[in-house]
Amino acid sequence: MKRFSQRLMRIPRMRRTACRVCQATRFHWLPDATTAVGLPDLDSRPGGPARQAILKRIRRCRSCGYCAPVLSDGDDVVVRVVRSPEYQRVHRIPTFPRLAQKWMCWSTIQEESDEFSAAGWSSLRAAWVCDDRLLPVPAKSARDRSIRLFERARDVSQSFGSAAASEAALLADLLRRSGNFENAAAVAGSATPDDGTLATILAAQRLWSVRRDAGCYTLTDAVRDVAQSTCGSEYARTNGRAAGASQREPAGVNNLSGTHT
Repeated sequence: MKRFSQRLMRIPRMRRTACRVCQATRFHWLPDATTAVGLPDLDSRPGGPARQAILKRIRRCRSCGYCAPVLSDGDDVVVRVVRSPEYQRVHRIPTFPRLAQKWMCWSTIQEESDEFSAAGWSSLRAAWVCDDRLLPVPAKSARDRSIRLFERARDVSQSFGSAAASEAALLADLLRRSGNFENAAAVAGSATPDDGTLATILAAQRLWSVRRDAGCYTLTDAVRDVAQSTCGSEYARTNGRAAGASQREPAGVNNLSGTHT
C-alpha cells in the first residue's frame, strides 16, 4: 500500500479549465510544489528546482492565445486585450522563445489592467527564459520593459519590493544587466539602505557598473567583490601613504642639512 501511494504521488496532476476569453476547454498539467535552494540571483530569481518551476506557471489557450497562470480567470479587460491587435503582435514576437512569449502576453494584460508592478515581474520572467536560451537581445528587451513598468509602478505608489532600498537594488541590477551602467550606478548610489545586506548589494552594483560588468550575480558574489574592492582600496591607500613618505624623506633630510630642493 505504501509503494502504491508513493507511485500515485508521482503521477502528474491535471486540471480541466475553460478559457475565460473563448470558452475552449483544455486539460493542463498542474505544477508540482518546489522549494528554492541556495541564494537567489540579485534580481530575485530563485535557485534550485524553483528556478525553472517558477517559469512554468503560465498557460496559453491554443484557441485564442490567452496567456495567464489560470486561464479560467479574468475580467472584461482581459477579453478586450486578448482580442486587440497589439496583444496578437506580442503573442507572435518571433525573437522570443514560446515560453517567454507567454510571459510577455501576460505582462501586457497586467499593464492594461494598471497592475504595473505585477506586469514588471512577468516581463522579468520572460527575460529569465531568454537568459536560459542564451538570447541576449530579447533578454535586454524584456528587462528594459520591466524597468519601465517598475518605474511606472513607483510613480503610482505600487510597491515592487519590500522597501525603497530593495526596489533601488532591483532596478540597479536590471539596468546593469541591460548594459545601462551609468543609470545603474546612479540608482544604486542614490539609495539609503537601513540594512547591511542591502548596503553591500548596492555597493556591489556600483562597483560592477563602474567595471561595465553585466553579469548575473548572487549575494555571495556581492560580498566577495565588495570585500576585495575594499581591501584593494585600503591596500592602495596604505601603499600610497608609504610611497609618499619615501618620496618626501630625501627632501626632509636635505632640509635638515640646510640644502633646499
